[in-house]
Amino acid sequence: MRNLRRQTGSGSWVESFASLFGGKGGLPTAQTVLVPLVGSSLDESALKVAGEVARESSGRVHVLYIIEVPRAVPLDAPMDEQVRNGERILKDIEDHWPHKKTSVATELLQARQAGPAIVTEAVERGADLVIMGIDHERRYGDYSLGSSTAHVLQHVPSALWILRAPINQNGAR
Repeated sequence: MRNLRRQTGSGSWVESFASLFGGKGGLPTAQTVLVPLVGSSLDESALKVAGEVARESSGRVHVLYIIEVPRAVPLDAPMDEQVRNGERILKDIEDHWPHKKTSVATELLQARQAGPAIVTEAVERGADLVIMGIDHERRYGDYSLGSSTAHVLQHVPSALWILRAPINQNGAR
């Protein structure tokens, strides 16, 4: 790991970055961090980062598992397999949450689209920070954020951190 604590005029860039969130050094802090699980290979990394950020301020992490319901199906239709899978993942997070100074709350939602549901939850929970992991997607040969990430990026009122895995030289993850 490279040491990125390069000194500038009045302090390190880490201190400047941390001050954006009220932190005093090291990681920025946030009282309420929202982590939507979007099926990315980086969901676990987003949870780890959220736990560390919330720990700095004895904050709270809200984890969302969103089941996208097709328009041809009623929104409250039973989606037993997806619900069981989501509940299993959220229970595993609750049972193995490693950050003792932070609390974690989990919620399973059914929504037409994940993006608007994430924004609504961020507003309702008063999230200071949303952390999302995304995979490298290509559509029609070009890089694409995907509709959920693009919607959150455009509409969420809180700070937003997006984690993306590195790409190899061929453009694939």
